[in-house]
Amino acid sequence: MGKKRAREAEEEEVEHQVHKKVKIQKENNKKEKKKRDERIKQEIGQEIGDEVRVGGVVVSIGSVRFASLPRVIDDQNVFHMDIFVTQAVFRPIPGQTYEARVTHIADDFISALILEAIAINMPIDDKLHEKLKGITLELDDIIEVKHNTITIKRGICQLKGKFVRILRKGVPKTELIGDPSDSTQPEVKVKNKRKTFASDEEE
Repeated sequence: MGKKRAREAEEEEVEHQVHKKVKIQKENNKKEKKKRDERIKQEIGQEIGDEVRVGGVVVSIGSVRFASLPRVIDDQNVFHMDIFVTQAVFRPIPGQTYEARVTHIADDFISALILEAIAINMPIDDKLHEKLKGITLELDDIIEVKHNTITIKRGICQLKGKFVRILRKGVPKTELIGDPSDSTQPEVKVKNKRKTFASDEEE
């Protein structure tokens, strides 16, 4: 009886080790698949901004799945693989106007965000000053811009356009100073004070 129990215990231990190895192998396979998917997304992400293939600006990447399992004939460092990618693409139309929020004002250009995600740059020239008609352009102002072209620099997609008009003034961002639990009204500090194209000259 003692030998039989010892043999059964040994068999149970072997079976336990086999199950443990299988479990570890499955976990490793899941980790490898996750790493592979992340590498694929990273490689695809490096092509964001290439409007030639998708006809616009890739703003986000969703799911990635194999179109078919890759066929490896022999050991090799690289091989071709087809995949299906779900992605959101913004296709700006030349000459079309868009609503954008001013994010940066420099001495010679303005930057704004379309849909709070797509950056577009506009030059500051005499025509822009004429369109403002004495109105001061500030950060967070909502403006109308006309898209002209897309340029690719160092893999980064840049939209270029022209200022059309101010749609509405933005609300200055504020921050509270002091103890909010205090019964007295806390001090409000206005941020983004820059109001002109050359504020350094006025200060």
